[in-house]
Amino acid sequence: MSGYTKEPWHVHHDIDAGEWPMVMAGGVVAGVIVANVNPTSFNCVTGGYVEMPPAANAARIVACVNACAGMDDPAAEIDRLRARIADLIRQAAIGRLAVLALRALEWSRPVIDRNGFLGKGCIECGRDRARGHTDKCELAAILRDSADAGMGVES
Repeated sequence: MSGYTKEPWHVHHDIDAGEWPMVMAGGVVAGVIVANVNPTSFNCVTGGYVEMPPAANAARIVACVNACAGMDDPAAEIDRLRARIADLIRQAAIGRLAVLALRALEWSRPVIDRNGFLGKGCIECGRDRARGHTDKCELAAILRDSADAGMGVES
């Protein structure tokens, strides 16, 4: 998309313009008026005038334009960003499920504990729960990292 007035835009409230805020580009003194935001508009369906919040509408126009600065096609870019966010959420959910599965299996390996009884040990390092994981246990590191990453799974 090209042929539009470059960003950044800002809202200027000219006291001489009454309630008509102006959307401007450039500085207040040397800037250009991009649009006047009317406090009323003609409704083609009812044939009457409709009151509108001009300051809020002007602020929204400026916020949207400035947020989309540098985007050739803002609608397509926003669609791509939304798809990427959805994909990241799916990946995080899958990662969290994997961590939960590892947590469920963590102490499921049959081992003889230090008292000579059959107990449950870590599926990776083989240590029983009372002694905890070895320093080099990969599973313990994965579970610790997942907790640090905020995956909602406590160690």
